Amino acid sequence: MKGNTKGITLIALIISVIIIMILGTITMDAVLDENGFLYKSRELKENGTTQETEQKNDLDVVTDQFEDEKNDYDEYTGKNTPDANYQIERYNILELAYANTLEEAYKLADSGTIITALKDVTDDSTLEINKDIILDTNGRTITITNPINILENSYGTLTIKGNGKILNNTNGIIEHKGNGEVVIEEGRLEAQNNTINIVNNGTVRIKNGKITATNNVAINNQNAGKIILEEGNINSPRNVLLNLTSGTIEINGGTITGGNYSVENGSTYALVTNCSNGRIDINNGEITANSNYALWNQSTGNITINGGKIDALTNLAVYNASTGEIKINDGEVLTEANNKYAIENGSTGIITIGDNTKPINDSSPSIYGNIAVSNRTGTFNFYNGILRGITTAYDENSITNQRTDATLKSGVGTTSTGISYKTAYYE
Repeated sequence: MKGNTKGITLIALIISVIIIMILGTITMDAVLDENGFLYKSRELKENGTTQETEQKNDLDVVTDQFEDEKNDYDEYTGKNTPDANYQIERYNILELAYANTLEEAYKLADSGTIITALKDVTDDSTLEINKDIILDTNGRTITITNPINILENSYGTLTIKGNGKILNNTNGIIEHKGNGEVVIEEGRLEAQNNTINIVNNGTVRIKNGKITATNNVAINNQNAGKIILEEGNINSPRNVLLNLTSGTIEINGGTITGGNYSVENGSTYALVTNCSNGRIDINNGEITANSNYALWNQSTGNITINGGKIDALTNLAVYNASTGEIKINDGEVLTEANNKYAIENGSTGIITIGDNTKPINDSSPSIYGNIAVSNRTGTFNFYNGILRGITTAYDENSITNQRTDATLKSGVGTTSTGISYKTAYYE
């Protein structure tokens, strides 16, 4: 048995050696064969290097293209130009852009963009707007040759701010054809005629600043638009505000001045004119006419005065020319001319002074003139306030309706300059 054991052990050893040799051969093939690990590793490395080189080359091409496009963009926007005229601050883009004309600036703008003037500039481009834009004059002077055009059916808002100027020596500043708002926060707009022209149903709101027409019509309301004056000054040597048809003018503050021509070449002018069936509401502020009428209701429109001061230095202050109606609930109306009416009802219209539902007030509304109120063939209702006239307080027998709960009194008084006048009031 002992001899057999040694034989078996030797045979097992030989078998083991053979198996190891077979495994070694298989392993070497797996490593060194062309499909082996080392070959594949080398191949992958070589391929990886090639792909990396190709990717780097592709990236270089894209980078070059981006730089070319960026340079083109910067050249277009004026970003590479140190003396660009406008800066564009867009609502949803952090990076600023630059342009040399308002038209170019608007092309880069989205809704809510602020376009800021960087220097005094003469701009002959054409700016057409149909979205919300803020134009900051930034204390600069922008001289334009074409009006800023707010497109028809647009509901966008154009806001003008910054203590600078927008000038047009031949045309207007804004042609408002849209339905949105033009908001003047500050600054100065100056043109020869129709400084702002409301063509359709849009609104112009003056929060402050100065609007000037050097020849005629500072703001022209052609149709059913609306003019709102909160503060600031509007002026022209002829007509300042025109309400041509069915529009609305609302005066809550500020001043309206000018009117150096009462009659010129057969034309009569007024600072504020209601030409047709529109409406004018005056709640505060001052209207001061040098030579024109201060307020003129030409046709069938309505004017309501709830406060403020209307003053004609050398002419009639308020003229109701046709069948329209003027109500004066509060405030002051006067002419400083010694031979003019403060208020004239020139035809068959209606003039109402005071509110007969309010308590008696013998000081407001206050009407003063050579004759405070002249009524020809229309209706004159006197319910409250005081009438003061140098010749007489009102035309004899011209009051149509008066209060029934008080007595109409007459008296005399003297102005601070020593001029005597006659009065009418209730007691």
